[in-house]
Amino acid sequence: MSTKTEKLIIEFGRREHPLGRVIKAKEVPELIEALRQRLGCTAGELDLSPESLKRLEPRLIALHQAVQAGQVPMGEEEIVRLMRQVTAYLGQVMVVNLGGEWDERYSNLWASSVNIPLPVETIKGGEVHVSSGRGFAAAHTAAYFWDLIGTGEERGYLPRQYEMMTKKRWRERL
Repeated sequence: MSTKTEKLIIEFGRREHPLGRVIKAKEVPELIEALRQRLGCTAGELDLSPESLKRLEPRLIALHQAVQAGQVPMGEEEIVRLMRQVTAYLGQVMVVNLGGEWDERYSNLWASSVNIPLPVETIKGGEVHVSSGRGFAAAHTAAYFWDLIGTGEERGYLPRQYEMMTKKRWRERL
């Protein structure tokens, strides 16, 4: 299922808009600092720890609510800019804590992801597939969370995503 923000990010990439380009590791610190400033957070609050995801969530929820209430204007470009910042933060949490590495092979923001060198067994139906690593779809996670806000399912979503990346076995739905 595509979300509104997912479609927006994909469209910016398709149009080759500068905000729609893939995130490169060298720009991550600047994007994270911009996110901290946007949310009024210190480096201590958003310190790239797994626990910081619990502090990030309510800040993003409050921003989303302010946007919805018309208190903070946010057009399409600003939403994509925010998604770049959130994507950078989420991905860098995986880099710092799980030994991940930014995947820079692609050209668009939607493909911004982190490769994590932790083996995983994926169980789908009766089949088991073993892989030496896993990919964290940082842009997808950021967009999905943004669109999830207000549904009641957003609380704890980001820490759950981190926890999933640490699991040794994944079970896929058929």
